[in-house]
Amino acid sequence: MPPADERESGVRELRGVPYGVVEGGRPLELDLWLPKADQAGPVPLVLFVHGGAWRRGRRDDMGPRMRSWVPGPFARIASAGFAVACADCRLSGEATFPGALDDLRAALRYLTLRSAELDIDTERTVM
Repeated sequence: MPPADERESGVRELRGVPYGVVEGGRPLELDLWLPKADQAGPVPLVLFVHGGAWRRGRRDDMGPRMRSWVPGPFARIASAGFAVACADCRLSGEATFPGALDDLRAALRYLTLRSAELDIDTERTVM
């Protein structure tokens, strides 16, 4: 796990966390925004799935209207007491259905295995 980058808002940000490797494909990574370390108990998880109809898009982009937000939308969600994970998934040009869905399931499994370390509750996940 890479070290967290703590922002002014107290939100901890981890970028490029490898969570899976698909045979013949690129390594899959996720970005995490975690609330302040002093939160009481494990926090719920938001697993963000970018738009793009499985054909295009980036894991950390909610679109042009929100790119200029400071702090960004994921940091705002984290500062409200939620963990946010933005996972890579293979797009339709890289894998056929259900490849992207399998990737998101793998990301959730990874986060579940690391939930104690990250202080997140994956039983309370919204996608």
